[in-house]
Amino acid sequence: MLLSFNFDRTSAIQQIDPIGALNNESKLHIIFKPYLLLLIGLTTGYTFLHWLLIIRLELFQLKEGVTHFAIRAGLAAIAAWIYLRGRFSIANAAVIWP
Repeated sequence: MLLSFNFDRTSAIQQIDPIGALNNESKLHIIFKPYLLLLIGLTTGYTFLHWLLIIRLELFQLKEGVTHFAIRAGLAAIAAWIYLRGRFSIANAAVIWP
């Protein structure tokens, strides 16, 4: 197993205030950190595959605009849509300011 995105949600959920609202630190822990790891893994994987398939083995040629923008933007958009679609309800939860 190369990358493990296992995330212990129970520790973050236990930081819920008595009123039932998540504080900003737990929102950051639940939403941002795993997403950041996902995008770092996606960038690393794409960079390796780009180097291997297009640069090193020269299996096919793509226009520079496609390899530098379209594929990266498409992969990031798909990852954001899949990962964050259920997380927006957590971000919209009431915030208790200290």
